[in-house]
Amino acid sequence: MREWPDEIIDTFQNADVDYDTVAELEGLELFKAYMAACGLDQWTEHLMSVLDWCHDKPAAGDEMPEHLGQVADEFKRVSQIRIAMGKEVDAIKARETELREHLINNIDSDNEKGVMGMHYQATIKTDTKPRIDPEKWSAFHDWIADNDRFDLLQKRLSDKAVMELINEGAELPGIEKMHVKSVSIRKI
Repeated sequence: MREWPDEIIDTFQNADVDYDTVAELEGLELFKAYMAACGLDQWTEHLMSVLDWCHDKPAAGDEMPEHLGQVADEFKRVSQIRIAMGKEVDAIKARETELREHLINNIDSDNEKGVMGMHYQATIKTDTKPRIDPEKWSAFHDWIADNDRFDLLQKRLSDKAVMELINEGAELPGIEKMHVKSVSIRKI
């Protein structure tokens, strides 16, 4: 559980707010309780509406802007929101990874019960998965060809390598050039 900063604890204590009434609050509910403890509850709804406006998230099916120039502006705005949200997700994912690795490194895998928190139980499960020595790929490719076991590989092209061969004049069976449109947006 995250520890609260001293300022928040002091504010609740100074407002005679019992810890048990706010201990489980998170996010916006904690914010509202804190605003009330600061004596600013009359501003809470106003700030919540400003927060909603600032974090207005686009959704598929939203009305399309009337002019193409406005569509370009909206495209960039939505792209920037996605990138910002991606950075938030990346930071949270990094913390999730730290926690997972800490559990993996500190729970005895022989302990079937694992560890118990207030709400969740964590146990360690060990699976066996294949891994290839990178220096032995060519030997493995030869084995695949000799044994007709192409099902062991994923069916995916290396776009860059294939395009290099095509541009050099190679004719690859079943491969054709495909024109894919994209849009470029830059600040004016």
